[in-house]
This record gives sequence, C-alpha cells and structure tokens, in this order.
Amino acid sequence: MNHILRCGLSVRKVLLNAPKTVPSSVSRFKSDLLTPVDKTVLKNVVNEVPVYECDNTKFFRRFKVCFAGFLLIWFGLEYNIYSILQHSKIKSHAEKWKDFVRDEEQRVLYLKVITTTTLLGAALGWLGSMYMLRNVKSLVLRRDTKQIILKTYSPFAKLRELTISAYDVSGTTSQITKGKMGYIPLKVKGNWFYYLLDVNGKLHNPAVFNNFINIQRELYAEHPLKALLNRWKKKFRSK
Repeated sequence: MNHILRCGLSVRKVLLNAPKTVPSSVSRFKSDLLTPVDKTVLKNVVNEVPVYECDNTKFFRRFKVCFAGFLLIWFGLEYNIYSILQHSKIKSHAEKWKDFVRDEEQRVLYLKVITTTTLLGAALGWLGSMYMLRNVKSLVLRRDTKQIILKTYSPFAKLRELTISAYDVSGTTSQITKGKMGYIPLKVKGNWFYYLLDVNGKLHNPAVFNNFINIQRELYAEHPLKALLNRWKKKFRSK
C-alpha cells in the first residue's frame, strides 16, 4: 500500500514540475501557418485586384458648389427676362402702328433670349454632369469573371459604380504617361464619350493595365440609346 502511495506522489511531482511549453513540433507547425510565403499566397488569390486609383474628391466637391451656383445665377437671369416679358404687354389700342410693331418685336426678342439662355444653360449643365460621370476614381479587376469595376464621380451622389466586362473596354494609348491633356481615355462598349483617367493617379498594377485593360479592341457596340434601354430593362427585371 505504501509503495502505491509513493508511486502516486512521484507521478504528481513529475506532472507539477513539467515544463509548461509546447513541443517543438507543434510550435513549428503553428509558425509555419503564418510564414510570409503563405501570406503572399493568400494575397495572390484575392478576387478583386486594384488597378488604378485617383482621389480628386476635394476638386469635385468644389466643382459641384461652383456648378450649382452657376446654375442658380443662370436660372435667375432667365426668370428676370421672363418677368420682363410678362410685364411688357402689347397695347391693342396703340395710337400708332409703329408702336405696335415695336412692342411685338420686343416680345419676340425676349422670347429668343429666353429660349437661347435655357438651351445654353441646359447644355452646360449636361456637359458638367457628364464630366463628373466620366472621371474615374478607381478601377478594380475581378479575376474570376474578368470584369472591371469602374467608380466615377456623380453630380448628385458621392460615387457611381459601373461593372462591365474587361473585353468591352478599349484603350487608345499604351501607357498612362502618354495621355493627351492630362487624361487617359477609355472607350466602353455601349456608352457615349470616353471615360477619363487622370495621369496623376496611381497605378497599382501597371502590367495588368497596359497589357490587359488599356489595349485597343474592336468594339462592335449597339446604339447607345438601345444599350441604355436594355440596361433599364435588366434593372426592372431584377426588381
């Protein structure tokens, strides 16, 4: 009996005095899971690859403020001309025929001025909106589906996101440093105008951009109006 008790006490001492460390094989296995090689492998299998980025948020914020102020001044001018036209009534009982003709010519002139200013203001507003909608903030490539995520600025929201196929994009220059007027134009199938990439932006993957995205492709696109109607149909069907 005493022999059994002595054996139990000795085993207990051994367990209490044992080093509280993990065996080298186990620690080596855990450290291998976090090696730099494994980290690079995990990084390389990321689905979305950032290709281009240019943050001009401050500039376009000021552009929106100036653009809104310009439109307010423009519509205020139109309202003043319209109010003048409303108060300049033709005198039906004019004493002289020349007075009647002069009043009629004045009204026609005011109508022409109102029409011209309205059309010009609408055209400038449309051009300003298109300038923001065609300036690219970031460009991301999806590896699995070969799609491109374009994020552009918007006149009524912070950003506008567009997902298109990489094979529906055609470039015009071989490198980002050769863009004219400080921009690299990209043609997208089924869209009016070019999407603009600022040359001051940052290229995260120049090889992907120059060899896969910014290359000349023959785009047999349908009419932009038809493409716009098809996109609306897809949105309504998805809802």
